[in-house]
Amino acid sequence: MSTPLIEPDGVYSLTGFRVREKPISAEEYLRQERASTSGRREWIDGRTRDVAGASPVHMWIVENLVYAISKVIDRRAYRVGFHDFRVQVPEGAFYYPDIVVYRTNSVMRDDDSRDTLLNPLVVFEVLSPSTLTVDRVEKLEGYRRIPSVTDYLLVSQTVTHIEHYRREPGASDFDLKVLPHPEEVVELDSIGVSFRVDAAYENMD
Repeated sequence: MSTPLIEPDGVYSLTGFRVREKPISAEEYLRQERASTSGRREWIDGRTRDVAGASPVHMWIVENLVYAISKVIDRRAYRVGFHDFRVQVPEGAFYYPDIVVYRTNSVMRDDDSRDTLLNPLVVFEVLSPSTLTVDRVEKLEGYRRIPSVTDYLLVSQTVTHIEHYRREPGASDFDLKVLPHPEEVVELDSIGVSFRVDAAYENMD
């Protein structure tokens, strides 16, 4: 494991994020997030890290995916959240997925704000160099711990490539299907949605 780099302001960098050294409780983290106007932070075991800003390519892929899902999903049964939509791992981290699909009657954290989802169905992360390890290792394990998550998808922003982690009903672990070709189809059976891989990369030439 690489040694964290200590910054002059007492913050160290790890896997592309800035991590504050002083631990805080989940309740204090949520209080600060709701009051903040200076960007998003994720919380892991008492420590927070700034969420890196998205590149134009990253944002365009997210928009393409949201459109591909939204135009075919049953909006009476499901919602599509992105950017500022927070998810909590059971007794663990708080993350901001790039895209999350959830039921209209989903469970939110039990407080007045109702801004933290506890039972997402499908989660997307668009990969970048600074988040690659976190998305493939830490978040994969985190989302595996949420029983409701049926699909976790990692989308490259440099090549046409989607990694689809899919969990069958009753299973505890994900099976991985790699989709490197534009004509291949992403099948999200839990929400009744399918689309071609190249839908994520439309109009990006």
